[in-house]
Amino acid sequence: MRYLRNSGPLPAGNPARARLGSAQRKHNIFALHAGHEDGRTREYRNVNLNQTTTIPSGKDIPRKWFVLDASGQTLGRLATRAASALAGKNNPLYTPYIDMGDHVIVINAEKIHVTGMKASQKLYRRYTGFPGGLREESFTKLLARRPEKIVEEAIKGMLPKSKLGRQMATKLKVYKGADHPHHAQQPTSLNA
Repeated sequence: MRYLRNSGPLPAGNPARARLGSAQRKHNIFALHAGHEDGRTREYRNVNLNQTTTIPSGKDIPRKWFVLDASGQTLGRLATRAASALAGKNNPLYTPYIDMGDHVIVINAEKIHVTGMKASQKLYRRYTGFPGGLREESFTKLLARRPEKIVEEAIKGMLPKSKLGRQMATKLKVYKGADHPHHAQQPTSLNA
């Protein structure tokens, strides 16, 4: 078998192919790659060739409000659902370079749990901005002191590390108890 550039295998002793000039052979090869049978043009019947793709402008995007209850949930699994909603992945018009996300409210942040030995081994580090200002805090201490921070960091870590990701993160609200001040927005429960 021998191969022509941009084509599949050709039978070695095909006299019809051998008689074609290089321009015709090249045309037939590209026609075959375009999906045409034997280089002939395909007829289109009952096919709409005027389909368009809608690209949103980024203005006047309708945003929904969702509530996630963290009680008894695994931290990472909850964070992936929240990050997906914040990025707008569930929107049919999703565009990677536009903030298409919805608002997410997470309640009962203190009732989150982690698997394995993470509760005793996981550390949260931050830097004060001064020399030697590296601060470490264990998962259990941070959960007792400020559980919202654990959930926020997990979700923000799954968003893009850019201006767009920081804009998406502004639509995240995390609360310690079962109550939140966003009842006027009539949030719905976010199902997996």
